[in-house]
Parts: sequence; structure tokens; C-alpha cells
Amino acid sequence: MFDTSILKHLYAAASFTLDDGTIEASGKYGSRTSGSDYAPRHRSGRYNFGANRSNINVTGEIGKGFLLLNDQLLITPTIQGGYRAGAEDSFTAYGKGYVGMALHIDYAITSRLVIRGRAGWAQYLEVHDYYHNQNFKQGSRSEWSGDIALDYRMTDRLHLTGGVRYTYLNYGRTRLNYDYNIYSFHNSVSSNDLSWRNGVQLRLGVAYQL
Repeated sequence: MFDTSILKHLYAAASFTLDDGTIEASGKYGSRTSGSDYAPRHRSGRYNFGANRSNINVTGEIGKGFLLLNDQLLITPTIQGGYRAGAEDSFTAYGKGYVGMALHIDYAITSRLVIRGRAGWAQYLEVHDYYHNQNFKQGSRSEWSGDIALDYRMTDRLHLTGGVRYTYLNYGRTRLNYDYNIYSFHNSVSSNDLSWRNGVQLRLGVAYQL
């Protein structure tokens, strides 16, 4: 946060993160097999599976803060934008950009201890679930995030910070239908998939005030 000759309490921030975790998928399927010598057979069921997911995320924010309650409360609306990429065992696959808004709220409990909260919304330009590639295109989707953190001023310039962030993105549903033939048998298969992402990020560090 910085001041200019015209405006005070301007906010600008940028972050880069590397993530590693597991993505889960669930769905249901149905198939119909028919042949010249057999009556049609129907099968259906559900499935769940998961795999490791690597991820990179680059985010930037810019906004302006407003001091209230005798300078104890700071409210800062911002505009955010960024780029996220990653997939199974890859940090660079399926990259997509996003834009959105966020609201930061800082409250000084004492002269040294500040509690911080953040609520964010970002719209991805296009998403898919990392498994089905071209079969799972979902178009634009929203990601929601929430933070809570503490900032403790140990000295005039040195701060101890820590917090947690939760994010949620629903990729939606997709339905896949295909047919294939084996010898005299004709098979028709359909699957209905639902996928989403929950993320939890823990932070602990030291900040230096310029």
C-alpha cells in the first residue's frame, strides 16, 4: 500500500504460487451392447478416481483503501486478474486466464495486532476438469475464495504474518456419448461426470515494512 500526491492508500499486490495435491472425479456410466446372436444387454454404475495435480497460479490486484473507525478499520476493494495452469504431473498444461474482484478488510485489534479478511470472486474464461480434455469443456466458470489472517508487528518494521485461504470452483457436468463395434457386437456408452475443486492454502512468514 502506498500514497501518491493525489490519492492515498493505494493498494497493489502480486503473487506466484506452486501447488501440489490430488484432484478427484466422480460420475456414472451406462452402456448397451447388442449383437446379431444376443438380446441387448444393459449395464450401469458409478465410478470415483483421483490423481496427483500440479498447479501454478499468478495473481495481481490493484485497488484503493478507505480508513474508518478512527483509523482502526481499513476496507480495500480491488480488481484482480491472473493466470492458472496445471494438470496431472504437469505445471503448464491447460492454462487459463481469469479476472474478478476482491474485498480486503483489516481491523487493528491493538496497535501491534491486525486481523485480516478477504473475499474474492474470479471468472475463468474457460475451464475443464484435467481428465477428459476436449470432452469436458465447460466454458466460463466462477471461482470463490475467502481468507483470514493475522499480522503481528514485532518491531517498527518487522511483521509476523500467517493465515489460511479457501477456494472453490465447480467445473460443472458433462455428458459423453460414443459408439463402437467389436466383431458382430455394437456398443453404445454414455457417461455423466461432475467435477469441482476445493483448495486450502496455509501461509506463515515474515514481512518487512519499507
